[in-house]
Amino acid sequence: MINTKENLENEIATINEEFGLEEESGVVTTTSLKVAEVYGKDHKDVMKKIRHFIEIIPELNGGNFALVEYKDGKGEMRPMYRMDRKGFAMLVNKFTGDKALIFTAKYTDAFEKMIELIAQLKDETNKLYDIAVSEECQLQRQYDADKVKYAVRNIDRILAESDYTNLEANVEKIIDVHTHLKKKDRYEYHRRLNATDYKQKIVTMIDDKLEAIISSPKSMNPMYRTTAEYVLNNLKRRYIETTHRSTGKKLAYKEAKLKEKDLQIDELKKKIS
Repeated sequence: MINTKENLENEIATINEEFGLEEESGVVTTTSLKVAEVYGKDHKDVMKKIRHFIEIIPELNGGNFALVEYKDGKGEMRPMYRMDRKGFAMLVNKFTGDKALIFTAKYTDAFEKMIELIAQLKDETNKLYDIAVSEECQLQRQYDADKVKYAVRNIDRILAESDYTNLEANVEKIIDVHTHLKKKDRYEYHRRLNATDYKQKIVTMIDDKLEAIISSPKSMNPMYRTTAEYVLNNLKRRYIETTHRSTGKKLAYKEAKLKEKDLQIDELKKKIS
C-alpha cells in the first residue's frame, strides 16, 4: 500500500479504534479505560493499580499517568488515566496469564506501529505543504482560480459589478487571462480558433457588453460611464481598429502579389508569341 496521507490517517484511525491509542504533541497514549476493556479488567481495579504506582513514584503523576475525565453511558463525568508507553508497560507488567501476554504483545506492537505511522504522516504532511507553497503550485492554483472567475459566462457579471476605480483593470485582467488560457480550457466552440482570433473574440465580446452597459437606460454613476467610455474607446483603438488595419494591409499585400504575378504571366506570353 502506498503511504499517502489518507492511507496513513486511515491506519491510525484503525489502531485508535482497537487500542484507544492517540497522539498529542508527538506522544502516543492510551487510557486506563481502554486497557481495562482490552484486558477484561474492572476499570476501578486498573485505576487502583495506577494510583499505587503514583504513591510509590510521585514523579509518574501528570507525565506517565495523567488524570483526565470521560463521559460514561449515563452522561456523567468519570475519572480515568491517560498513559504513555512507559506507563502502559509498567501497568500491564503486573497482568499475568497467557491471554494477558498475548494482549501485551499486540498492544506493544500497536504502540510501535502508531509511532511509526505518525512519523510517516508528519513527513507526508510536510511534503504536501512544500508542494502547496511551491511557486509552480501557486501559479497553477492561480490559473485554475482565474479560468473560473474570468470565464466567458462571468464577463457580464464582472463588468456589471466593477466600479470606475477598477473597471479598466478588470477588463485588462479578462483579456490577459484569456490570452494565456489553454485551448482545452476554452469553451468548446472557441477551441478551433488560433490565439489571435480567440483574443479578438474576447475583446469584441467585452466591447459589445460595454456598449450595452453604456447605452442602458438605467441610471449610471457618471464616473463609471466616463470610465466605461474611455475603456471602450481604448479597446477599439488598441485591438479592434488595429486588427482591421492589419487585415486591410494583408489584403492589400495579397492583391499586390496577384498583380505582380499577372504582370509576370503577361511578360511570358509576349515572349512566347
